[in-house]
Amino acid sequence: MAAQAETLYRTRVADAWVDYNGHMNDAEYARVFSLAVEALMDRIGLDAAGRPATPTRSTPSRPTSATAATCTGASRCGWR
Repeated sequence: MAAQAETLYRTRVADAWVDYNGHMNDAEYARVFSLAVEALMDRIGLDAAGRPATPTRSTPSRPTSATAATCTGASRCGWR
């Protein structure tokens, strides 16, 4: 017996999402996809309450003039 699919997110296309050709704007597809992924994350327990606080990661250091990347011709780039 096949499992029945569960609807996690449902919406209607808002008038503001429709372009001059009468089609849903591509940026709005991204919005709906993002909202659907958020609903999925809530469903599987990856919402804010279901995950521990993420520790702050340090930002990778940027090269300075003393550690700048060097590349010459076809040679491989390396750090000085």
